[in-house]
Amino acid sequence: MDTLPDILEFSVFASTVTAAVVTLFLCIPAWKLTKEKGFLWLSASALVDLGLTFITFTRLAVDPAMATVYYYVYWTSVVVSNILFTIGIVLIVKRFLKLFEASHNKPSEVSQ
Repeated sequence: MDTLPDILEFSVFASTVTAAVVTLFLCIPAWKLTKEKGFLWLSASALVDLGLTFITFTRLAVDPAMATVYYYVYWTSVVVSNILFTIGIVLIVKRFLKLFEASHNKPSEVSQ
């Protein structure tokens, strides 16, 4: 690990694994507590990201003839991860906004 590309590649690996593991450790208990499906979508996105990390760091062992397959699998996985992440965030934010709106639309106890 003596060149900048090596350092950057390891940084991508470390940050992706860290973010995915933290996401899983937070989202699974949050889902168990709230049953909010958005947390499952975020967990699925984290699992895809871990898979992408595995694909990326094992690509050197892939036969050069498989380079095209690797390319399509990798970028398809990126798109899938982004879609899962977006669905998860949208579901969680929608629920949060409903809760916020409900708490702010209650008649005030002071005005009664």
